[in-house]
Amino acid sequence: MAILNDLSDYNVRNTAFGFIDCQTSMLEPDSSFKGELEYEDENFRQEILGNIRRLVTKTSERLEDALRIFTLWASPLELTAIRKQPMYLLKTPWQQSDARNSFMQRINPKFNEPQREDFHPQVRPSIGDVIIEKPYRSAFSDTDLAKMLCKLGCKALVLSGVRTDKCIYDTAFDGGGCSPPITCIVVEDAVGTQKRDKQRDHIWHMKNQLELVKVTTTQKVCDLLDR
Repeated sequence: MAILNDLSDYNVRNTAFGFIDCQTSMLEPDSSFKGELEYEDENFRQEILGNIRRLVTKTSERLEDALRIFTLWASPLELTAIRKQPMYLLKTPWQQSDARNSFMQRINPKFNEPQREDFHPQVRPSIGDVIIEKPYRSAFSDTDLAKMLCKLGCKALVLSGVRTDKCIYDTAFDGGGCSPPITCIVVEDAVGTQKRDKQRDHIWHMKNQLELVKVTTTQKVCDLLDR
């Protein structure tokens, strides 16, 4: 059973912090927009968003030594047509960056309001953070994430964001297949999907079936960051 009781083996120098697909359409859904993630329980959504925001705030206090990675979902066609390398370091404030302008111009026209595919206002990256425009569910698929983590000596990747049953799960699964393997630490109260029962099922599966995936809580990650 892969329940993580403490984070004593990890610190901000050997651990990266991933915020997966924290876009407005994922965290602040509007039922009038077809295809957006809809939560059956508003309290559940607020809890997830609050804990993700708490982790963003806490890691921002350690920006000088904490590696933060923010992913944006983008289709493979949008990426291959425009950007050969979907991973980059943010050098200017996100809202004024050329990277944001480029991403917004390439949003698939099927989205009714492209701005809703931007980062949620409460979960935005800062200068020095790594941005990954990922073409598939897993943040490791067709990106240099694994290579970067290995080069920087990171043996673990903390995962928060959405969706537990798709992008979080696939990223956590793929981490174990990297060379060398990356332990993915899923923050169970800072990841979410539409339904609580689907959330419980996938958290259970990651705890019990995926050998190199660990599960922890927002508070334990904050305790790590306080060390």
